[in-house]
This record gives sequence, C-alpha cells and structure tokens, in this order.
Amino acid sequence: MGGEYAADILYPVHFVPDSTSSPIEKGSKVSVAFNASGTGWELLKRSLFFRFSPAEIPLSSVKGAHIVPTSRLLGYLIPNLGKLKINHLITDSIEVESKVILQKKVFLSLNTEKLKLQPPYRISSKIYLEPDYITVHGPSADIMAMPDTLELTIKNKILKAVDTLLDLKSIISHKLEVDFHEAHLLFDVAPFGKREKIIQTTLIGFPDSLQQVLSKTEFKVEYFVQEEYFEIEKKAKYKIILDYNMIDNKTQTLVPVLLDFPDYIRDYTITPAVFSLKHAK
Repeated sequence: MGGEYAADILYPVHFVPDSTSSPIEKGSKVSVAFNASGTGWELLKRSLFFRFSPAEIPLSSVKGAHIVPTSRLLGYLIPNLGKLKINHLITDSIEVESKVILQKKVFLSLNTEKLKLQPPYRISSKIYLEPDYITVHGPSADIMAMPDTLELTIKNKILKAVDTLLDLKSIISHKLEVDFHEAHLLFDVAPFGKREKIIQTTLIGFPDSLQQVLSKTEFKVEYFVQEEYFEIEKKAKYKIILDYNMIDNKTQTLVPVLLDFPDYIRDYTITPAVFSLKHAK
C-alpha cells in the first residue's frame, strides 16, 4: 500500500454565488475527472468512498461563460488533494448550468456623449434620472453578463427640454426579470455660444528663480456660455493655476488647472493642455 500508483479521480465541483450577487436558488453541481498519482492508501481511500469535499467555486470566477476549461479550475482543486498529484486531465471542460438564478444591482446613467443635441443647444441643468439603480434576476450567465452600470441613450434629436420615460425592458435580456421597466429622465437645454479668454496663470510652490521667469505665463481658455448669461459672463473671474508640487519629474511637465469659473459655462478646454518647464530652466 505504500507504493506509488496512478488512478482516475472524479472530483465534485459546486458553483456557488458569491459577494457580487445574491443567490435565489442553489448553485449547480458538476464533476471534474483527472488522472492522479499517489500512494496505494491515498488512492484506496477514494475507491472506498472516502470522498473529497466539493470544491466551491465562485460563479463570478467563470465570468458568465457556459463552458469553462477545466484547467481554469485547478487552483480550486489542488489545495484539497493532499498528497495526490494530478498527472493529466480527463475532463477538458465543463458546463456551468444556467439554471442557477442570481440577482444583481445595476446602476443607471445617461450617455451624454451620444445625445443628439442640435447646435447651439446644450444641457443647461442637472440631469435627473430615476431610479438610480434597478435590480435584475435570472440565469447566472445572463446576470454576470450585465454591466455594473447600464448607460441609457436617446435616439431622437433634442431641441427642447427633456422629460420622458425610457424603456428599460427593451435593452435588457428577455431572460432577466427587472423591478423597474422604465426610467424617468429629466433635464433642460438652452442655446450656448462659444467664447475664449487669455488668462495669466497663478503659480504655486515654484522656486523664486522660476517665479520670475514664469510670472507672465498665459493660457487660452475656450468654453461655451448659455446665451442668457452673455452679459454677466463678461465680468466673470477666472483663475488658472500651475502647482509645482504636481510636477511630472520624468517629463518636467505640469497640467494647468482651471479653479475659479462660473458654473454656467460648459465644455471648457485649456491651451496648451500640458505645460513644459524644460525651456524655463
């Protein structure tokens, strides 16, 4: 019984829900077959039904796949094999049953980059979207394929304020159940005009030698202003800083930051976007 032998082993595997989701039903059970070497006693224990405890594998580790290579699961099996050593796999892959039912919280957001806003219109208010999230439940593969955040879109051209209900069921797999079938979207739009300013930077933490050289450094800021604020905006104060403490030592560059500006401007850009100190030293 002390000699080395080889035998085929059938190892039970239990796929279970984990912290990323809440179980509605129990996980699926399958087995993995492989050839292993060990002492006669170790192999005899298996043949006499001294079985392995099932390897519990989180469902999230298979990333929503129905078919999983057995090699991916070895890390869960080997720690429980004791003195047995796997020679080769007999089961190439296993199927994860889609009967396992899970539930998941999915947050909602609006994809503003895909909005068809007709110039010169832009969003002029906060975006109201309710609910903040939905709860979906259904087969594990479909649940794990759902993103953590579902981005919503509007296909129509936008020329006025939006107050609408978005259909959620049509963009979610028919295999899944959802607690909300619609989301309420609300925001205002208004005409905007493009403006630009040349702003002298405020230097923070610079050595005295660089302060003198860079004291008159200027940046161009381009932005959009809601038309009703055109006159007020002419008197608005803007402030751009260069903070020496934020220098990228490898490239000797700094990113200018716009600190003070009115909250009714949109989509501003700073030129240059990156400032190099190499020429100043």
